[in-house]
Amino acid sequence: MGKDINKPERPEEHLPETALIFRPMTEDDAEALSRCVRACYGDTYPARDFYDPCKLRNFIQQGLLRSQIAVTQEGEVVGHLGIMLDAIGDITADAVAGFVAPGYRGSDTMFRLGVHMNIIQQNLHLIGLQLYALMLHNITYRKTLAIGGVEAGLLPAHFPASTRPKGFERADEKSRIPAMFMYVPLRPAPTRTVYVPERYIDIVTNLYGRLKYARLVKKTSVGRGKGLTSATIYRKSGMGIFQIRVQQAGDDLPGSIARFYKQARQEGYELIYVDLPLGDTVSTSSIDDLRSLGFFYGGVVVERGGGDALRMQGLIDATIAPDEKLISSQSGKDLLSFVLADARDVGAI
Repeated sequence: MGKDINKPERPEEHLPETALIFRPMTEDDAEALSRCVRACYGDTYPARDFYDPCKLRNFIQQGLLRSQIAVTQEGEVVGHLGIMLDAIGDITADAVAGFVAPGYRGSDTMFRLGVHMNIIQQNLHLIGLQLYALMLHNITYRKTLAIGGVEAGLLPAHFPASTRPKGFERADEKSRIPAMFMYVPLRPAPTRTVYVPERYIDIVTNLYGRLKYARLVKKTSVGRGKGLTSATIYRKSGMGIFQIRVQQAGDDLPGSIARFYKQARQEGYELIYVDLPLGDTVSTSSIDDLRSLGFFYGGVVVERGGGDALRMQGLIDATIAPDEKLISSQSGKDLLSFVLADARDVGAI
């Protein structure tokens, strides 16, 4: 049995980096990774799949989860950094589960994991990475800015209030925890035309300018879609998030969102996201209807599912208390102000 990483023999010292082995994760590492999650978060890590070795092995077998791990000589996982694809062939992915066990923090373990991950990203020909920086601290956020990441959105209720990484406890146990939604451009993106509601054109155009992505930004067309809305529902119960990803907006979009909102509340979710395709000329024409339901600006999901999407967010039974002191850039502070002003405007807060 490997060493118990919850109780390092010398907690006041870090083992030399040469004692760790850095390599891609395999199916055989699934149980050790789950132990590492518990060492870092106890039972509070919101992505519950990382506690389930069977699910981890399934993700690896499908080729959706690609990871680098730091392993002790005894074979115990003490660091992890990965990406999760929605589907094989995607050109962007989510950066997921970046953590280092408490006894190994303060070294360059995470940096070295990132260096090894670059090889995987290049082999997959990814043009960018998306990540949700947990704003209990600004470590991930600052490091992402340092490597060229851009604030693509601000989600003030993204993480459950119960999320408690060891070493970053907080007094507020009721408010959900914000995420700075980051995008790291790796390569040029395809040129696209996007249709944006007039009230959000300035902030979206500014984002594309910072990314240096070729986007022709046009104001959303007036009018409704035709037929029925096509959408996929994702229930993220461990996160308390009910997510609606619209593929094609129909004339029933406002009514469909209202029904989904009611359903999410009945099922006990605290937060609801609606992702509207910006390449659809009429998908965001119902933005005022969504705002009348309490939805407000979240950000832009870049190059997912064949294009960009506008993310609107709705609080169901969520208390929020974002801390501006953790925001490291003026662009991040401006984004926070915009999101909170939009939330107040629709009566969400």
